[in-house]
Amino acid sequence: MNTQCALPRALRRMRIDAASIERLEIPEAALECAASWDIEVVALDDLPLPRTDLADWLGCVQAHPHTDPSWGESIFLTLAVQANHLFEVMVAPGLVTSMTVRPGDVFAFSPLKHHWLRPQGDDGFLCVQWTIPKSDFVKTYREIRKGLAAIGVRSTKVPAIQSAWKASIGEETQ
Repeated sequence: MNTQCALPRALRRMRIDAASIERLEIPEAALECAASWDIEVVALDDLPLPRTDLADWLGCVQAHPHTDPSWGESIFLTLAVQANHLFEVMVAPGLVTSMTVRPGDVFAFSPLKHHWLRPQGDDGFLCVQWTIPKSDFVKTYREIRKGLAAIGVRSTKVPAIQSAWKASIGEETQ
């Protein structure tokens, strides 16, 4: 078993000061997403965030293992607004990376990788999620990161655990 603290390159992560998140005005429709057992998406209203043209509110209580092939040419960049969850992604067959997600966590991942979200308490999950074309990811990621600096972004090394275990996903065993 391989355990380490650094996240794989495919899963980038940073953290925003939680007080900055608390200042965001969250519409009622977005808050309702966090109470849904299905993944719900609501259009993003005006927020003091960069590149809102690429972002939506996304929420759920939990998300079962899935991929998002419709967004195969994109990378998801997620800013957790309300969260007490464990995010897991299969980075290679039989290799899963797990990380806790709390308000202010920002992380990027490929929608083509099997991923899921498990609650670690009673809070639902609510985030702002940018869908960034792969071809523009580096430039747009830097632009968003620079824009987030205005509300307190700081890079952190985030603990993650990689484990080699077989996961059953639907009928398929990885």
